[in-house]
Amino acid sequence: MAKDMNETQLMWLEIIHRVITAPRFDLEKGDLNYVLRNMLAKFTSSTETYYVSVGVEELINRDEILSAEFAKRAPIDLGKLFYGKASRSTKLGFPTMFEHTVPVAVLRNELLKVRERYLSRQLSDDTTFDETKQVLSNCGEVVIVLKEENKRLSRATMPAGWIFGEGCSFARYEAATPPVKIGSLIAYRNESIRR
Repeated sequence: MAKDMNETQLMWLEIIHRVITAPRFDLEKGDLNYVLRNMLAKFTSSTETYYVSVGVEELINRDEILSAEFAKRAPIDLGKLFYGKASRSTKLGFPTMFEHTVPVAVLRNELLKVRERYLSRQLSDDTTFDETKQVLSNCGEVVIVLKEENKRLSRATMPAGWIFGEGCSFARYEAATPPVKIGSLIAYRNESIRR
């Protein structure tokens, strides 16, 4: 489902558009594939709200500090609570991570299709920008998941039959065995973005 973009996402949109329309664009050179995937991850991670899995929601409900942070219903330093070895979740013995519902490889592949249409002159610079915006508007969500839940998700693809821009962005979660369920809590991210 397409959604509005915040100022940080609009910045990334402009940068990503310039990258995919650059004459010397070559994913095989200078780690551009890695850089582009990280830009796409930063774009998605720049959303103000993150979902939490049921496993993470259970952890939040069991821990006084995590519960207090979520009770504020205000932006939180999610990195301090859920990212890396020094995070609260890791200290509690339940390492977590930020996971994108639509893999960045899927977004990258959609942008490569836009680039091909641009190079073949099917799209002008303006319409290429609009197409890039449309792809990024369908980037999916960010979910805080337990690392053990993350192991059940397919890595770089969406389930068979899923159609970009039409299919549910949580399809990989539903297709996992057992499914990775999304909790009812929403996390409000402060300015810091971790990847």
